[in-house]
Amino acid sequence: MAAEFAVGDLGMEAYRVLAELAAHDKDPAVRKDAEFLINYGTQKVKAATELLRDKDPAVRKVAADSLWDVGEGGKIAVPALMKMLRDKDATARAAAATALGSIGTNAEGAVPALTEMLGDKEADVRLAACVAVKEIGPEAVVPALTSLLRDTDRPVPVDAVKTLGAIGPEAKAAVPAVMELLQNRDPAIRAAAVDALASIGAKADIMVPALTKLLRDDEVRVRMAAAYSLTKMGPSAKAAVPALTERLRDKGIGVRRYAALALGAIGPEAEGAVPALKELLHDENEMVRDSAGQALRRITGTR
Repeated sequence: MAAEFAVGDLGMEAYRVLAELAAHDKDPAVRKDAEFLINYGTQKVKAATELLRDKDPAVRKVAADSLWDVGEGGKIAVPALMKMLRDKDATARAAAATALGSIGTNAEGAVPALTEMLGDKEADVRLAACVAVKEIGPEAVVPALTSLLRDTDRPVPVDAVKTLGAIGPEAKAAVPAVMELLQNRDPAIRAAAVDALASIGAKADIMVPALTKLLRDDEVRVRMAAAYSLTKMGPSAKAAVPALTERLRDKGIGVRRYAALALGAIGPEAEGAVPALKELLHDENEMVRDSAGQALRRITGTR
């Protein structure tokens, strides 16, 4: 409590000195103590908001890190954190994303920027952005992401639909908009939409006809995504058996493999695919052969 009182009373200059110590001091113990004092200061949010604009990227990162637990009280820092998402320093960008996630629904205005960060070249930044979007909450995030699906800049709808898939069943309100993407001219967008729908858990009566159609798509990655999604649907995908059987002869290894696995997941009702699956036991690819054998065992009930 004494430390908290002291840091609160010393004001902005104290926070700046502590942030510089936390960022640069050679002694790990000093850095740790400085971070502790920052985190428990009574004026932490106000001071951190100022320090997010510091010229030193390490100081900016310390400031953002200190906001990890502020919750709704960090609302005043949102504009500065959003600006920091474009920081040249990757660790600073990741820290800003994490802080925005901790603020929750009061950071919903940052969703478009965070979605853009899902395409960041640094994996740590992408992960932080994904976690942040989910932590802000589906109530705020799903409508914002759904609106981004109409963006004409290719990476934006791709990242948005992937994030909806990562949110899972809580993104069900976006299913109609994601379904529209299945008709998009861009194969990357079509494939991402297929994956998202499977992760969200769209109803079989909606998914199976759409996926069956996509099994005949011109792009191999779209056909593979459709076949993979059907592996998760079990017997409810029985209407896709003829199309899946056709895909056992697809030029794409992944398509053949997932088509076989999808047929196996359907079970005995995919009996009509048995002759084609037996042929696939001689496929040039080992994974495809193994998948065909697994499917035959599940369809015929033999070991």
